[in-house]
Amino acid sequence: MKILITGDKGYIGRNLWKHLAPRHDLYGLDLPDNITDKNTNFPEVDCVVHLASFAGVRKSIENPKEYFDNNLGCAQRIFKEYPKTPILHASSSSVVELKSPYSMTKYAIELLSTALTVNMRFHTVWGGDGYRKDMLYGLAKEDKLTFVTNQKRDYTRVEDVCSAIEILADKTQGYSAYPLGRGHIDIGYGQPMSNVEFLKHIGYEKELEIRDGIEGVPESNETCANPTRILNLGWQPKYGLL
Repeated sequence: MKILITGDKGYIGRNLWKHLAPRHDLYGLDLPDNITDKNTNFPEVDCVVHLASFAGVRKSIENPKEYFDNNLGCAQRIFKEYPKTPILHASSSSVVELKSPYSMTKYAIELLSTALTVNMRFHTVWGGDGYRKDMLYGLAKEDKLTFVTNQKRDYTRVEDVCSAIEILADKTQGYSAYPLGRGHIDIGYGQPMSNVEFLKHIGYEKELEIRDGIEGVPESNETCANPTRILNLGWQPKYGLL
């Protein structure tokens, strides 16, 4: 299958490329290329995995217009260039509670998406190569934590996220009618874990101050996926929380 991955140099993108490369013909589109540039060339493919966007709740609060311009602009260009091609869009668990400009951009894209788009709501992805250094896992690995919040997250290994994406991509092919249907699919285990428990899970041993949240950062107290749809499509996560 010919697959375009936008954001292929980002965290999930580079892990997805590694996962798909042995079985598929891959095309990448990421910085310094500009998806919204009229001169950008888009390859003919069987499926698009649209990962490219500005990520992060906190940075979106500081630069809301930049987030809206980039995230919606890139998505609209992809929808325009691929009106008859299945698109797997990387949405977010944060759309359940619209508490930040970032989550609002993701929800807006869900509303604007084409009939051949499935919005994958990722739940706190961690592990693998090129982890984000501004997330809890990255901060712990870099030994830059000064405190931890008591929120709960449905921590999901990036390897399992990649296998879920491949299943969805495969399901878009060889059907007279698109089998997945427009809407969203949660990618997560449905097993929330507190941030404190997660740090223990990854072997972090330092004692930290526990806070209720981060002042000025409107985040959900708990996120939890409903993995029923992706499990029914044959997803078999290898890592879970073990």
